[in-house]
Amino acid sequence: MTSTVPTAEEIHGTPTGRSGRGCLWRLGCLAIWLPLILLPLLLFMLAVQGEVSLWHNASFPAGAEHPALQAKLLMDIDTRGLNVTRSYIATSSADNNLACVQTVVRFVLWQGISTPADYCDCYARDTADVPWTLQSTAAGQCK
Repeated sequence: MTSTVPTAEEIHGTPTGRSGRGCLWRLGCLAIWLPLILLPLLLFMLAVQGEVSLWHNASFPAGAEHPALQAKLLMDIDTRGLNVTRSYIATSSADNNLACVQTVVRFVLWQGISTPADYCDCYARDTADVPWTLQSTAAGQCK
């Protein structure tokens, strides 16, 4: 009677010392851990500078006035918290010479009361080489 001892590969189904986890598992870990690791850095930058901003590219209408995403620290006497602003192109013409930018302002407060704000700025230009000029500003959503 012969008896055989099973190998580690037969028991575990994978070579010894290697994990059976694939690439998707590693990407999932990265997607979870990277923001957790970067959060203290972002909070430190917010405390030191008072704001953290991501801006649109140069072709965005009045890009210096409309951040893609911005978080500002509010430290007033009556109001303390964060002002979170984002903007995006809500409507544009086929020839890219007319564009309306929707700006959304929200507050995350731990002291005080605030009202969210939405406004729409519409811009025009004659050709692609000419800078954008403001045509109108309206409260609420772009139409």
